[in-house]
Order: sequence, then C-alpha cells, then structure tokens
Amino acid sequence: MRARMRDRRGSCWRNTSRNPGVESGAVTPWRHLPAFRPTSGDVGLRGGVTLESGNATFDNDKITLMNRLPIFLSILALLLASCAGAPADQSQSPAPAQPSGSVLFQDDFAQPTTGWDRLLVTEGVMDYYSGGYRMLVNSLQTNFWATPRRSFTDVRVEVDTGKLAGPDENRIGILCRYSDGDYYFFIITSDGYYGMGLFKDGLATLLGQSEMLQSPNINQGVAVNHLRADCAGSTLTFFANGAQLAQVQDTTLPMGDVGVIAGTFGAPGVDILFDNFVVLQP
Repeated sequence: MRARMRDRRGSCWRNTSRNPGVESGAVTPWRHLPAFRPTSGDVGLRGGVTLESGNATFDNDKITLMNRLPIFLSILALLLASCAGAPADQSQSPAPAQPSGSVLFQDDFAQPTTGWDRLLVTEGVMDYYSGGYRMLVNSLQTNFWATPRRSFTDVRVEVDTGKLAGPDENRIGILCRYSDGDYYFFIITSDGYYGMGLFKDGLATLLGQSEMLQSPNINQGVAVNHLRADCAGSTLTFFANGAQLAQVQDTTLPMGDVGVIAGTFGAPGVDILFDNFVVLQP
C-alpha cells in the first residue's frame, strides 16, 4: 500500500513502506508549516499564534529640531541591537576550505539562539529541549527536518541521536547539501534499518540500494546512536556508531546546508532528540 510522506520544509515523499524510492506520477505541492527563527527569549510558536513586536507611536508636534537627532540615534541603536540578537543566515556563503578535521560548525543546543527552527503545531514539535534538539512528529508518513542555515561544500557531519518515545519504525538522520529544497539524506530506524539517498524535485530516491537494509551496528529501541555522514566531492558515506554502513557516488548536489531529519511511517508519535551536532572538514 502506497503512502504519501509530507516533508516539513520540502516536497512530499512518496513511499512504499520502508522504501523511499521514486514513484511516477504527479508530485503534491509542498506544504509549509509555520516557523520562525529564534531570538533570545523566544519560546517558539504556540497554538498557531505568532509573536508580534510592540508598536511605538510618536507625536511629531512634540519633536523639535533640537531633539530629533538623539531620537533617531536611539532608534538606530535599538535596531542594531535587535539585528545583533538574531542568528545570521549564512546559507548563501559556503565555508572556505579548511585543513582536514577542522571544525566548521558545532552546536550542543545548550542555547536556543543558534538558528534552528522552533515549531509547535498539531503535526508536531521542533525545538530546543533539555540540552538537545527535539523533533516530535505526530502526523503519519511525515518528515520534519531543520538546518542551521549555513553553506558548505565538502563536510563530515556527526550527531548523537536518541529515541525519547514512539514507534521503532521511524526515521532518524542527517542531511547534507541542502539547496532549494533538495538534499542528500542519511537515515536509520530504531528497529535497525538504514538508507541513504537523494531528495530532489519532490521525490526521494535511495542511492546504492533498492530498499532500506538492516544492520547489526544500529542500536535499537531507546539506545543512543552516533551517526556520521561524509559528503566529500562525489563520494557519500554513511556511518553508525563508528561502522561504515554504505558508500555511493553521486554528483547531483555540489554544495549546501546541513541538518537533521526525523519522520514517521505508519504510526505517529516519533519523538527524537539530537545532540552534539558537529560539522568537520573531511
């Protein structure tokens, strides 16, 4: 039985059970869920109500020529301070090449101001949580994913992942080279399966395998898994807990952002925590 997978910030995945392969036919237009970039003090989107900035009014009749400059400078200072508090979007500028092993970006999610999506809607949650980054997916056949809004060419991405609750038949993983809704994905399930592939133009295709495969190197249930994805030139390599799971060649996406992904199959309530996210020069 075929099922449609909605992608949190991309086009729909069409799937056959565990196989996120290509299906011919029309692609459902992608669906946005409300989100915003965090700033200090924000607590996310609550009940579909967006946060609004306060409004200030001035009585121009009381602003003399002598005091307009101080007022202007005060407003300018406030605007600059507000801009400084918001995370910069660096997704359009790829990081310059560094020596192998250099840290290009890292986040332990201790502070909720590093640029990841913060979301609370009926479909689920994406937010900083208890020193990590949490994705709770309540909708069936749905993916949530998030990026820190950076841009890289060759990367080695690593993260610790753990299941807080929900079914073992789930999706947990890493993204690399995200650009305009397309990306490479490296995913495992909590019942021991893995897959790596390409999401492009609204369709997901496994690379180097026709279906998700089982591996004894994946810790099952609520156990922690350390995932690693290398995107170096045309070579894509996937590791779990230090063991290589798969390697393929693909030249479709040359550069882009990195990120994390979690999703559901036939049961809702997939609840995943990510921690110790790091991007290294391969």
